[in-house]
Formats: sequence, C-alpha cells, structure tokens
Amino acid sequence: MSLNFYCNGEDNEKEESIDNYRDIFTDFLDNPPSLKQALSQIFIAGGVPKNELNDYVDDLYNKVNKLVEDRNIKIKEKYPNISNEDSLIIASYTCEAKNCEFSPYRTLNRNLASGNREEGLKKVSKYLFILLNALRKLKRYYPDEEQKYLYRGIKVMVNTKIDPFNPKLVPYLRNKQKTFWAFSSTSPLPATALGFLGDNGYHEEKKLKSGTFFSLYGKIWGYDITVFNKYKEEEILLEPERKFRIENVIPDHNGIINVTCEIIDSPIVLDDLKKRKVHRLILITPQILKQKEESEKIFNILFSIISQFEVYSFKYENKKTEKLFSYYYGLDQNISKSNLFDILEDNINSFEKKFIEFIEKNGNIDFPCSFSEGQVINYLHFLSKIIKEAKVKEMISRIERIIKSHYL
Repeated sequence: MSLNFYCNGEDNEKEESIDNYRDIFTDFLDNPPSLKQALSQIFIAGGVPKNELNDYVDDLYNKVNKLVEDRNIKIKEKYPNISNEDSLIIASYTCEAKNCEFSPYRTLNRNLASGNREEGLKKVSKYLFILLNALRKLKRYYPDEEQKYLYRGIKVMVNTKIDPFNPKLVPYLRNKQKTFWAFSSTSPLPATALGFLGDNGYHEEKKLKSGTFFSLYGKIWGYDITVFNKYKEEEILLEPERKFRIENVIPDHNGIINVTCEIIDSPIVLDDLKKRKVHRLILITPQILKQKEESEKIFNILFSIISQFEVYSFKYENKKTEKLFSYYYGLDQNISKSNLFDILEDNINSFEKKFIEFIEKNGNIDFPCSFSEGQVINYLHFLSKIIKEAKVKEMISRIERIIKSHYL
C-alpha cells in the first residue's frame, strides 16, 4: 500500500453522516475491541473465506508488529506519548493483507463510501472505532507557510457535468461543495500523488498519466502517518467526511483533471461520543416509508421538468448549450414547440398539485441533500438566462414561485 487513492464515492453526496449512526459504536465505549477482533471483522466484511480467516489475521498482525518494532524509535521521537497498541492499529491501516484486495484500508473505505451507509458501517464498526480513536491521539497536521497544499491522485476522471436524471451524482464544478466520505490519503509532495494516477492508454509511448489530481488546502483535519507507513511515503491521512469547496476544475489535454479545493469546516465524526451515549430507537413506520415514496415521485417530476427546459434550449434555441448538459437526449424530431409546451404545462401543474398537497399534509418536504432547494433555484436562474422564449421563462418563474412560497 500505503498511499492509495480512491474515488471513495466522492461523486455521490450522501445525506447520512457517520454521526447519524453513532449508536452502532456506543457498545465499544466500555469494552473497546482489540486489534485482532477488529481485523477479524473487517476481513469477514472484505470476503475472506472463514477457513482462511485466522491465517489472514495472524499474518497481518505479525506484519504490523514487525513494522512497529522496526520503526519504534522514529515513532517515539515523533509521537512520544502514543501507546504500542495505538501504533499497531495505525500501522495496520498502511499494511497489505496476504491478498491485497482484502487489505483493511480497502474494505474500510469501500464500506464508508457505500450507498447503504448503515449496513456498511456495521460491517467495519470495530476497526473504524479503534482507528479513529488511535489517530486522534496523534498531533493534528498543520501545513507550514511554505507547504500550503496537500495533493491527492486518483485513477478516476471525476464527473464534471450536470446530470438532471441523477441529481445525487454531483459534478465537480467551481464553487460547488463535495465530500470525501472515506479516509483520504494525501501527500505534501506532488510527485507522490501523481504516481497514483492511471496510465493513459492513448499515450503509452509517452508514459503519460490520466485521472484526477487534487490540490487541497484550508482546514485540514488529518494526521501525519509517515512513520507508520511501510513504504516510507510521506502520507497525511484525512479523516472521513471531509467537506470541501471546489475552487477550480481544469482538464488538460493529456487526460488529467486538475481540481483545486478548499477544505472547509465539517463535523468530526464520532466526536464527543461519550457525552452522547444515548440509545435512540428510530421506528421506520409504514407512514414514513409512504412519505418517502411520495416525495421521491414529486422530485422525479421536478427533475423531468428541468430536463425538458434543457431539451427546449438546445432543440429550439441554441445547439451550443448541449455541451452544458451531461445527458444526451434522443430527441423526437417530430415534436413541435406547442406539444413541448403542453407537456411542460401538464408536468408543472402535476408538480404544483402534488408539492402543495404533500406540504399541507406533512408540514414540510426534504429536498435531496445534493440538489437542495437553493441549488434548484440557482439552476433555474441559469436556465432562465440562456433561454430567450418568454413563455418558457414564465414557466421557469412559476416553478421558482412554487418552491419559494412553500419552502423558503
């Protein structure tokens, strides 16, 4: 390993924080799991066969012990107050298992970035709990004046366009906010991060790279774990759920997307867990499930209306605007303006009726986390600027009035 870089589900903005599921971890407060117990859990979560489980645990535990023993002097010089157990826990994150695909850091980050948040956390709860507690005994990393940025490279070329049919797929756009949901390995050395980009198949003879290269600065919440790293890479490990604001997105001609981000204040997961040791039973009733289904139908209508505004824009006004939207519309060439207007009117009427009925019945409606009411309004403003047709502008204004009068 150790300086591996993943997309970590960064394109999918989730509503749930680890803190929302902190009851999963309260049982560990009085009786924290040992490293071996945590490794057993995470190897099972990763898919290690039961008949090989003990071999995997013993193998990694021995590797970790040897690594900490070899680095003991350097560890104590940098972190004189850290215990041997905590050193073993942190070092275990940087080590590869017998089969690298089952390594703890891979399974941990996959589950932190999974779509099913609660299920993923349960599968890795023991390891996540002891790792966070061990890391927080280290001194938090602060860049010096000469070292403003941390760097991160991933093989994936991140999404940079809006997809109205998948609002949870939040693109990397200037001034947007995003989240790294898993632990994020970074380096103060650009060359180290560049080494983890993918090989560009179109330029093999030139040995060029492709992927996404992040330059991060701001309120960094992470730890220098270089002394625990088997490969002696300079590694700053950021805690999960780090939020950031995108400052610039600049693709280059070689296939690398350069993204500059400011890390902003975000919750410290599992913070003050002992003070909040309260078990809450949340009952998911049929009524709550029905409300969720109804709200999803309402937002599907809204996203359909937005996509129809886009269709109008590049079918009837300006073909160039097609580049602004990530979804390719297979347009019906026979549809007329009047037919499209009729479809829009019907959809807007349906949206208004269902939207108002839902709020009158339930008191409120929660917009999707990654496509909030503010983002909807801003995007409608953008569409209104590029569309010239007065009738369509009035339709856009009507949608704005519906949302503002009943929500903002």
